[in-house]
Amino acid sequence: MFSPIVVLPVTFTSVKAYRQDKNINVEWKVENEMNIKQYAVEKSINGTQFTTLAVKEATANGGRSASYSITDVNPVEGYNYYRVKSVDVNGKAEFTNVVKVQMGSMKQDITIYPNPITDGMIHLQLMNQPAGTYGVRLLNKLGQVILSRKISHAEGSSTELIQWDFNLAHGMYQLEVTKPDKSVKSINVLY
Repeated sequence: MFSPIVVLPVTFTSVKAYRQDKNINVEWKVENEMNIKQYAVEKSINGTQFTTLAVKEATANGGRSASYSITDVNPVEGYNYYRVKSVDVNGKAEFTNVVKVQMGSMKQDITIYPNPITDGMIHLQLMNQPAGTYGVRLLNKLGQVILSRKISHAEGSSTELIQWDFNLAHGMYQLEVTKPDKSVKSINVLY
């Protein structure tokens, strides 16, 4: 029995950007790299219009895994947005999710976006927070716990995605985030 060879598209297993001194490092990992010509790291300062920052040639063609990174030595004050585009030998392109890093005024905050919830996810942003375990609880108007989870956070900034339960009634909810020092940040969540 002969079965045809199916070429699977490259799989991005992670993409992240983080501050290192006055620069921003962008790293990504791939699996199943096959027939990829190159990767283009694209940058934006508004989150919608992207330009090419750097190009990396693919190194793991043959279905292997690889890690790549570039350094942005000219980040702007405020938010810097990045995405990685894979380009195969036929010119077909695929993009990663967009990641962002804030430079300049490094305020500490815990926020969510978008609010009200629109895409079925709570995007919990931990901005310049200390390392440790964070407790997250979602409460309804009666104070009942709808969801509870722990998040392990490395120092700095990250976005944690929390799946929203579409069976919940529309209205106002309370998201409580307990920091490693046991202080609690409460955020009103609209659905």
